[in-house]
Amino acid sequence: MRVGISMSARFLSIAALIVASILAPRPVSAADDARMLSCDGCTQQQVTLLAQRQYVNTYADIFVGDFSKGLLWQCWVIRETELGPRGSRNFASCSPAPVEANELFSDLAGIVYELNSSSIEIPYPGGNIHDIAGCPACARHWLYNNRHSASNQMSLVDLLAAQGYRIALALGLRGGQVEAAIQGRVLVKVYLSNDDSNGLERAYCLGRLSEIGLTIDSDSCVDSDGNPIPTTTNPDVPQAFLFTSTVNYSRMVTRLRATGRRVGTGTVDVMPIRVECTGNECQSEEQEDEHDESQE
Repeated sequence: MRVGISMSARFLSIAALIVASILAPRPVSAADDARMLSCDGCTQQQVTLLAQRQYVNTYADIFVGDFSKGLLWQCWVIRETELGPRGSRNFASCSPAPVEANELFSDLAGIVYELNSSSIEIPYPGGNIHDIAGCPACARHWLYNNRHSASNQMSLVDLLAAQGYRIALALGLRGGQVEAAIQGRVLVKVYLSNDDSNGLERAYCLGRLSEIGLTIDSDSCVDSDGNPIPTTTNPDVPQAFLFTSTVNYSRMVTRLRATGRRVGTGTVDVMPIRVECTGNECQSEEQEDEHDESQE
């Protein structure tokens, strides 16, 4: 006859192990499996649920970095099968990590914030932002041909890597685990320094920091009037575009037609120009002067 563990006894065992894990002295990470996750603005309950969903062999220290708050959580996670034969979920106890670890993480989150507020400028000789948009190979060449200039403008990346290494050592993690938690969180505007479109701003694409370094997302390019440029792999367009530059307007009409939209231009030739799109139909019209309207 197989003897099972009663529900009350089972939960008492779980509670005892969790309490023991909290009270027992140990280094920041002494589990058989440690890793780092990330979140933004998470409550303690959300952090606990996130930790519980992770697979662990027996027990694990799982760190959850809240980048928006600059707060590092430490979760002691126990696999339920260690406590009884029928379990299938984990049990986790989460609390803020030790002060020293949180100070390191707060500095890391600060560097990520600064990088997200930064930008670089590099030229694309003989080309414009529409040549890069939707062309991953063009984006790679744009960055590669300016790699030294881009590197010099992104010294914070070296600081980020160094801080990630410090945290990995302090928490008993592999460096790649910290990189994975950061991955996708750093977006840098890569401006086209030789933009000749005469718009209100400068054209740019977004650069994403990953485990292989900075890469340019050719589906995230914006012209110098602030209009997102549709591509064949990201064909969605906003309902309206606004142009102060005839160069931007002409290039966008060509781009919209290349992505399968019909654009009616009529005799509109006075800036600013507004292009309204509904489905695959777009129509150009002169932007009404708000000052003139107020006088009527």
